[in-house]
Amino acid sequence: MGAPPVVLVLVKGLGIGGAEKLLSEGARFWDRDRFEYHVAYWLAHKDQLVGALESHGVAVHLLAGPAPRLALSLRRLARTLGADLIH
Repeated sequence: MGAPPVVLVLVKGLGIGGAEKLLSEGARFWDRDRFEYHVAYWLAHKDQLVGALESHGVAVHLLAGPAPRLALSLRRLARTLGADLIH
């Protein structure tokens, strides 16, 4: 069997908010035997939940650059990771 499919979860920030908290809490239930998970975000100052995700074995990536270049940063990361799905 080959490498598991790579899932890249995209979120604006990882501050303490509703969706962000659901993401960090839900990550402990992700099936890491069948999938390789990564999370990417772009608001650097909203990073309070990075440690929680990393403690669940999820790699976290900060997309760098000004707003017009974020799409290029995302594309570069997705290619580097070999992302099969961006959520």
